[in-house]
Amino acid sequence: MNKYLTYHINKYPKMQIEDKIKLLMQGFLGPGHLVNDYQMVLNRVESELNQISISSTDIYEEISDTFVRVYLKPYYEKHHSFDELIKAFILSSKEEKDFDGFFKELENLRKTLNEDELNFLNIYLENKKYLISHSDIYRNLYNPHYLVISKKYIDGGM
Repeated sequence: MNKYLTYHINKYPKMQIEDKIKLLMQGFLGPGHLVNDYQMVLNRVESELNQISISSTDIYEEISDTFVRVYLKPYYEKHHSFDELIKAFILSSKEEKDFDGFFKELENLRKTLNEDELNFLNIYLENKKYLISHSDIYRNLYNPHYLVISKKYIDGGM
């Protein structure tokens, strides 16, 4: 199994199948969608920041060899601005996507799943809509509020 997925399953033992898929999707495809509107992202991130009650104490959490999750609250507490983070997010959204790696890891994941999870994965793949949300269980227990960026932008002022 993917070492990053194994780490996250151990750290977040209540991860559901959709959370596992989301981690792999973000790890291989990054932010996934093209984003060019700085102000729109800033508005969304600031709005989300105001909703965060409990947060990760870590700023960065590796999700692959290429990408990290950057947790909004600890990032903001350290930098007092989202400027560099949003620039990194926008640049990261334009990077090449590793669909082959993503589908390969989904096939590896398939070997570890129970019947209900397999059904979920099959429907997910049939729909060909690869963006996926965290499960309610994951959101309620772990309160994830982050942006995904390429690791290469961490040293660029972050």
